[in-house]
Amino acid sequence: RGGLPKAWGEVNSIDRTIKTPVPWQTPREIYDALKLLARQKRKAPTPAEAHLWAQIRDKKILGFKFRRQHTIDRFIVDFYCRELRLAIEIDGKIHEKQNDYDHLRQELIENEGIVFIRVTNDEIMKDMKTLLNKLMNISNPPLSPSIFKREMGRG
Repeated sequence: RGGLPKAWGEVNSIDRTIKTPVPWQTPREIYDALKLLARQKRKAPTPAEAHLWAQIRDKKILGFKFRRQHTIDRFIVDFYCRELRLAIEIDGKIHEKQNDYDHLRQELIENEGIVFIRVTNDEIMKDMKTLLNKLMNISNPPLSPSIFKREMGRG
């Protein structure tokens, strides 16, 4: 069989377009609604989201690009880094009422090979170091704390 390797997609023999395989396929109407909701959430971040975004935007963490309010399948995660396959979710007060939903959502996302980190509003607002430690631990090989200090303007 000719064409691109399966990992890069398959070539449609009729119109020569490339179909890239995806682990899930969200129906278009759901995807469009999620994109609109994600855009609205980006325009009105919580204080913790705004604080974290100021620390990780513009590739400030070792050159990794993070997206905020990013759609994954039928879900929106607070932050996502494609290179690390990492989702970060900030748990505020609403998450206390939807614990079962949150854990199911996390499990479904993790089943796609995405690392999922949960942090609380307090960890973001009072102890950013906790999140940075979690990020260092998921990196392979583990990242040096001194790199994060330098990247965050503290070293």
